[in-house]
Amino acid sequence: MAFERLSEETLMMLAEIYGLMDYYDLTSARQREQMYNDINALIEQLDTIAKADIPTELAYSYFEGFDSARDDLLDINKSAFIAGALTLPRQKAIESGSINVAFDEVVHTAAIESLMTDTMQDLSAAYRTFQDNAISTIEDTVRDVQNEVSEYLSEGYSKDRLKGAVMERFQREGQTAFISRDGKRLPLEYYSRMVVEAKVGQAHNRGHLSRYNESGIRLVKVVTHPFCCENCAAHRDYVYSIDGEHPDFPQLPESLLPIHNFCRCTYSPVVLEYSTQSEIDEYYERLKTGVKDIRTDYQRKQYEDRQQNLRRENSLYKSIKKALGEDAVPYTLTEFRDMKKNDKASWDDLYSKYLESRKRA
Repeated sequence: MAFERLSEETLMMLAEIYGLMDYYDLTSARQREQMYNDINALIEQLDTIAKADIPTELAYSYFEGFDSARDDLLDINKSAFIAGALTLPRQKAIESGSINVAFDEVVHTAAIESLMTDTMQDLSAAYRTFQDNAISTIEDTVRDVQNEVSEYLSEGYSKDRLKGAVMERFQREGQTAFISRDGKRLPLEYYSRMVVEAKVGQAHNRGHLSRYNESGIRLVKVVTHPFCCENCAAHRDYVYSIDGEHPDFPQLPESLLPIHNFCRCTYSPVVLEYSTQSEIDEYYERLKTGVKDIRTDYQRKQYEDRQQNLRRENSLYKSIKKALGEDAVPYTLTEFRDMKKNDKASWDDLYSKYLESRKRA
């Protein structure tokens, strides 16, 4: 997928930047300027890769959502489509791994282009922030130790001492691409992956809505994971009007889903004419409840337990990476968790090496 390749390319770029730090004489302003030009070129290359890969990924996600909604519609009441009460969905948009040219229509291309523009704007801003932050971090580090450089050299220390200081601070502070409202510094690899995953999910949901609109569906409800967060639970099973013209149900916000980063919520079609009275009663009861967290105590506890486990795994992942080095562990937390769950031999080997390193420390 595009965000996986982008993550790989981002990590490769970071490795090349460390290589540049090792290659250039960081005590020389001229050499540092040459290094910054090389860093800028690497960022431009990454931007080119993103622009080449992401449009296809967004298009596929959009039309996968489009086709998924087609199946949902047929499940409502097939006889309604056959009788003409609802517009029968066209053939699938993706056939044999390719997007059907019959769907190359303005309504779809405009939606995909809008998503593409938003995605690249977010990524471009992240690249600029990373670029500025990387260079300023290096310059700040050089400035902070420049009074000590002569001391290092006079005492026989190599310039590698300065390089080590720069690399250490760059790893800690120089990879920031976004600073959240609560002050968290998000590194480029994580933030770019987060942006693309969110937009891919948004494309999938917009594809859903496009198919519903094409078939005359005017109401949808939000479908969530049973053990979701409080923000998603506030919208669980809540019915919205796509066009805002229903007398009872509120208009669907333009970009409700995804509700947050890595959100997995989706839409499901609602046709009151082909719903049971029990279902209709549930829709209106949920409407009375309003947009608020409706989880049970059990569901809240399950969510908190899962989050706590995730935090523990993240902490362990960072500890193992610090002890054994980045090359010894999977390059993402997701892959690390997958190893723990599905590759016992590799996990046992990695964890035993980690325990040995702690004994030596």
